[in-house]
Amino acid sequence: MEQIATNIDILKKIFNYLKLSEQLNATQACPEFQYIIVNCIWRYKYRHIKVYKLNGDTFIININSKYKTDYRNCELINEHFVDLRSKQFERFLQLNRENILELELCDYSGNKLEENAQFVQNNKWKFSNLKTLILQYVMIDVKELELIYRNCKKLEILRFKQCCNLQSDLITLNDQDNCAYDILLSIVKTLAEFQIEYREMQFSKSTINLHDLLAKNNLKRLNLNMPLKNLRYKETPRLRENVCEILEIGNFDEYKTLQKFTRLYLKKFQILSHLTLEGSLNKIFIDSQFIQNLSECTLHLKYLILKRCLINVDNFGLLSTLTEITLDNCMSLTWRNLRQLLDLPQLQAFHSNYSTYTREFENICIPCNLKRLTLVGNEFKFAQIFDKPKEQLTQLKQLIYYDGSLTKISNISRKFPSLEILHILPHHLELQDIFHLKRLKIYKVPKCAKNSKNILHLMHLIEHPTLSELSLLGGAINLDNELSIDLSNIRVTNLSYLVIDFDVFNYLLEFLLDLLKCNTKLKLIVSSDDIADYQYFYNLVTNPKFCKDFIKLCGFQIDRNDITARPKIVERKLQFIRELSEFQNVYIII
Repeated sequence: MEQIATNIDILKKIFNYLKLSEQLNATQACPEFQYIIVNCIWRYKYRHIKVYKLNGDTFIININSKYKTDYRNCELINEHFVDLRSKQFERFLQLNRENILELELCDYSGNKLEENAQFVQNNKWKFSNLKTLILQYVMIDVKELELIYRNCKKLEILRFKQCCNLQSDLITLNDQDNCAYDILLSIVKTLAEFQIEYREMQFSKSTINLHDLLAKNNLKRLNLNMPLKNLRYKETPRLRENVCEILEIGNFDEYKTLQKFTRLYLKKFQILSHLTLEGSLNKIFIDSQFIQNLSECTLHLKYLILKRCLINVDNFGLLSTLTEITLDNCMSLTWRNLRQLLDLPQLQAFHSNYSTYTREFENICIPCNLKRLTLVGNEFKFAQIFDKPKEQLTQLKQLIYYDGSLTKISNISRKFPSLEILHILPHHLELQDIFHLKRLKIYKVPKCAKNSKNILHLMHLIEHPTLSELSLLGGAINLDNELSIDLSNIRVTNLSYLVIDFDVFNYLLEFLLDLLKCNTKLKLIVSSDDIADYQYFYNLVTNPKFCKDFIKLCGFQIDRNDITARPKIVERKLQFIRELSEFQNVYIII
C-alpha cells in the first residue's frame, strides 16, 4: 500500500521551491509554517553555512554541497548562494541557530568601525549545537568572546584569521590584554582544534604566553600562524604530556625562539604525528641538534613540513618514523640531504617546492616504496633522478615535477607504470607517453607553464581511456600555430572534469559545446583572470548548442532563466565576485 502523504510532506515540497527570502516571509505567516521550514528544511539544508558581509549586504552560502575539486577558487563557495538584507539575516540566524553545526563568517565590507555592525549582535551567539566556528576579518570584542564561551558549549573547532577587536587591534594571544586573554584561554581549554592566523609584521611585538596556552588545553590540533618573536616562556614549565597530534607553529622570527620552543616544550608532545614549522624570511636554522631533539621527543612523528628555513643538517636519517616530508622554500640543503631523506625507511611521500640544493650532486634513486613525489623548482639536476631508477617503481601513484629545464623524461610508463596523478610541463613528455600510462586518472599542466610550448595539442588527451580529470590551465597558446589541430572526430570521453583557460574555451567553443552535449557527466571548468560581462553569458546560454540548464560562476549557480530573463540578479552576483578579494581567478563551471 502506498504511503499517504501528510500535510507536512506536501507543504515541505512546496516550501522547497521557494527562495530563502521567501521562506523567511513564510515563517511569519503562522507557527506551523515556521516549524516545517526550520525543522524539516533548514535543519538539513543550512547546517553548514558560510556568510560574507560586503558593502552592507549579507550573503549566505550553503557549504553542505558534496561537489569538490582541488581548484582553490572553486572550493571557496559552493552551490547554494543567497543574499539577504541585515534584518532578514538576523531573523534567519535567530530561527536557525539551533540547527547550525558549522558557521564561517567573513567580513569584506571595509566599513569604518562606527559603521560596521556586528554579524550576530542580536543573537547573543546562542548557537547551542555549534561545533565549528571560523571568523575571518571580523571585528569581535571581549563581550562577544564571553558570549561564545557561555553559549557555544559544544564548540570543538575555533579559527581566527585576521580578526581584530573594537580598537582595530588584531586578536592575538597577548597576555597583557588580561580580560580577552583569560576568556580566550577558557574557550581554548574546551576545544579539540584551535587556529589563529595573522601576517602583518607591525603586530609582531605582541607578547604571547605560550606556556599558558599549552598548559590549559586538551587540543588535538593547534595552529599558531603568526609572527612569533616575543614569546613568553617559563624555564621549568610544569606541563603534563600534551595530547596534541597536529601542531603548526610559525612564523618564527628568531632562531633563539625556535631553540627555546624545542628545548622547553617539544618533549611534551609525546603523541605528535604532524608538525609544521615556518620561519620568517628564512631567519631560522634547522640544524643537526634540532633534528636530534626532534627524533628523541616525537617518537610517533609521521608528517613533517618545513617552510622558509635555512637548513644545515648532517644527517636526516634520525627521522626514521617519517612517512611524509615537505620542504617549502627552504635554503642551504645539500644533494646529500635529499638522498638521506629519500632513503628514510618508512617514507611514502616527499615534496620539495622551490627549495634549493647545493654542493656536488650525488647518486640519488627514487625508493621503491615511495607513493607520492613532488620536485618543483629551478634545480635542473632534478632530471638526473629519473635517468636510472633501480627498478620499476610500481608503488609511485603521484608525480608532480617541473624544474625549468627542457629535459625530457623517457619511458615514463615503464619506469612508473602505476601513476594515477601527473602534474608536469608539456615539454617533459611526449603526448604518446601519456597515453601509455594505463592507470592515469588526473593530468595537470602547472600554471608556471605560461612560457612553455603550446598546449592545445594536449586536448587530444580527451580520448585517454582512463583519464577522469584534465587540467590545461598552465600552458600558453598560440592560435596561429594551432589551427591545424583537428578535434572534430572526438565525440566520447571518459573525463569527468576538463579545466581550461578562457582563451582556449573561446577558441574551441563549438567543439566543447558538442562535447558537453555528448557527455552528460562532463563538467567543464573555465578559468579567467577577470569576469566576463553579462552579455557574454547571455550569448553563451542562448547558443543553440548550449545543453545545460545552469552554469556556476565560482560555485554560484546561475540558472539559464536568470540570465535570459532576470539580468539584475546575475549582475548582482557578478559584482559580488568582482569585489570579493578571495577570487584571484574566476572559474566558470558548465
